[in-house]
Amino acid sequence: MDPVVLFKLWLLGYLFNITSELRLCEEAGLNMAWRWFLGYELHEAIPEHSVLSKARKRFGTRLYEKFFARIVQLCEQAGLVEGDILFVDSTLSRANASPQGLRSRSLVQQKLSTPRLRAAGRPQDSSRFSPAARSTHPPS
Repeated sequence: MDPVVLFKLWLLGYLFNITSELRLCEEAGLNMAWRWFLGYELHEAIPEHSVLSKARKRFGTRLYEKFFARIVQLCEQAGLVEGDILFVDSTLSRANASPQGLRSRSLVQQKLSTPRLRAAGRPQDSSRFSPAARSTHPPS
């Protein structure tokens, strides 16, 4: 497998926000512009996602970070990137979280450090649960 193709695939995944290697290879097989960019004809098979996984494990993520940092550096030198404007994605999305489930850490710590109270308002007698405080006599 040509390493250039691997890096091009990861670049496409980064640019189009595709984190799944399986989905990335499926998209590469369907998109004509991607095939042209990768250098594959219509009749040629796109690499399987397992090839990407094996290469990522073999090379490690540090190599890819250095590669993409160098690309950004080259773009800056060529005047393609200025960096004076920042775009932020502020897309609203529905969360699968309960507002009642959100708690302050300090509040949780306070609750954990205070003794539990019984319904009558008295501290729970922990001696009846300890093995040393148990009587050897059967209950009457």
